[in-house]
Amino acid sequence: RDANGEAVRMAGSITDITDRKHAEAQLYAEKDRAQVTLQSIAEGVIATDEFGHVETLNPVAEALTGWQAAEAAGRPLEEVFAIVDEANRRVRLNPVATLLQEGRHVELRGNTILVRRDGREIGIDTSTAPIRERDGATIGAVVVFNDVTDDRRTAAQLSHQARHDPLTGLANR
Repeated sequence: RDANGEAVRMAGSITDITDRKHAEAQLYAEKDRAQVTLQSIAEGVIATDEFGHVETLNPVAEALTGWQAAEAAGRPLEEVFAIVDEANRRVRLNPVATLLQEGRHVELRGNTILVRRDGREIGIDTSTAPIRERDGATIGAVVVFNDVTDDRRTAAQLSHQARHDPLTGLANR
């Protein structure tokens, strides 16, 4: 500044942030693509954090569980994804808790029932896998499940028909 306080010279720097902005745009595009993919999967998908609390549900998971994604977010998985053993009606182990403790994939097939929020029951098969960071640390889990109620009903019908006379309905000898 001169004696009157007016600016005479200025110092500054210019930084080209084009590459950073391009990288940010690419990151947002990848995130959007991942979200669209998750929303498009034809099976129920629930993602949890490392403590087993729900982070996201896709539309199929919302329909099957009876929970909206916004309502389910932050709740313990077993509250949103209540499953029981079909044979003895005992509560099944939480597959995410097992996965987080043992660090392995967990599959429940054959006799698992999902008890929806409204109390209705749906036969399901489910698979759980860890969500890992680049360094391999588990930061959550993903639960994938599908409605197999009709398949089980059909299998039971076929089994019954194979063991019973179609005319009389009596058991075959």
